[in-house]
Amino acid sequence: MSQNVFSRAVFMGLSLLGLTSTIQAHCSNETLHGKYAFRSEATPVSGGKRLNLALLEFHGDGSYSNLGFTVNTNGVITTGTLTANYQINADCSGQLLNPDGSVQGPIITKEDGSEFYFLRTNPADLMLVGTGTRIDRSRSHEQN
Repeated sequence: MSQNVFSRAVFMGLSLLGLTSTIQAHCSNETLHGKYAFRSEATPVSGGKRLNLALLEFHGDGSYSNLGFTVNTNGVITTGTLTANYQINADCSGQLLNPDGSVQGPIITKEDGSEFYFLRTNPADLMLVGTGTRIDRSRSHEQN
């Protein structure tokens, strides 16, 4: 028992010094899979406000479909759909891509794929930040 206490003390000491290996995230394009409610707010540099609500479906292969979005820009409503791509790195960071392949902006996903965070950087004059939350159980059914 004293050896167990000693081992824990050594591990804790080394952890505090940063000498032990850290747990690495293991994400990929497969991390995002299923339907997500996506909500974002934007403040165009030109002024005003823009609110977005969308139903996104990530296919786990680097492609996603925006099954339907509604945008309210200063009281002007637009709706539509689109298909685009994304890329997720092993550290759970990545990027969303426009249909033409250009970068929309960075994305960070939780390791279990339950939620992601997005900052639009293209175009730079639309300061948009959003969060997507998985709303179906497709991922949990795959694991059971």
